Amino acid sequence: MEYDEARITQLLPLVQTAADDLARHLGATNVYPELLRDVREYRRAISYEPKEIRWGVIFGLGIRLENTAATAGRIAEERLLPPLEDTAQAALESLLMLHGPLILSTSDGRELQDQADRFRLTREQQVALKADAQAVAIALKQAPDVIEPSAAELVAGAADSVGVGPHPERGAAFGTATIKNAMTVIIAAASLGALLPVGVAAAGGNGAAVGGLAAAVAYESLKKSKWFSAASTALGDDVDRLKEMTQAEINERLRMLAPFRRFVIANEEPLRRIAENLGQLRWMLPYIDFIVRTKADTK
Repeated sequence: MEYDEARITQLLPLVQTAADDLARHLGATNVYPELLRDVREYRRAISYEPKEIRWGVIFGLGIRLENTAATAGRIAEERLLPPLEDTAQAALESLLMLHGPLILSTSDGRELQDQADRFRLTREQQVALKADAQAVAIALKQAPDVIEPSAAELVAGAADSVGVGPHPERGAAFGTATIKNAMTVIIAAASLGALLPVGVAAAGGNGAAVGGLAAAVAYESLKKSKWFSAASTALGDDVDRLKEMTQAEINERLRMLAPFRRFVIANEEPLRRIAENLGQLRWMLPYIDFIVRTKADTK
């Protein structure tokens, strides 16, 4: 990822100071706990060196912060809660104003912003996308063997951001990008896990049950295939070692991916609708088909 080091070096301390000031003022009154929560999460995320910061996450957290701030403003206007004190309001405005230039100093931030500017779903499409994304996010929270709790929370926050706030297209872009990142790993892992019956068959198991499918992805051919290489590499160096393992070792590793396969099968419908409705994620459809088909093949 590319980023403007000089600009970030200038802006990052200012953003950190604004976030610290705002968190301190909000913590003193605790009138807007949701806003305080989002400020603290944003501050933690920008506490690293520029090259270690996950700038795509910062983009999304900025959207959440903006949406929460807008909600707090509406609540204050309706006199349901007291407005922010002047010092807190000044810190909030500074933080929101500095966030934009900061995020646009990175290639990831500019790409996400460009996507947001082009992302124009109808209201009905946003509602449908949000419902399916939230369904997947809820399922992920209940699947600790598939995703870490902190990552599941990030997906949930991204799903909740779709179609919300003064710039709903930005939340939609963040939600799509976050779900895409999560699904790249989950779908790849599930697809590899779905190969287990084939691997066993190729080793001399119930070959008749899978017939031509086993022959098509026989062990040696499977290791040399571009699809297998791409899917295993997507899961990191440890799983990429599948290409160097024996057939028995691969079968054992694929058994460890069974939770991913079960997750995709259990959540086939919302995952399929997300893929069908978003051009960026339509690549998922043939993989979902393959995962579901191998389930039928092994009944």
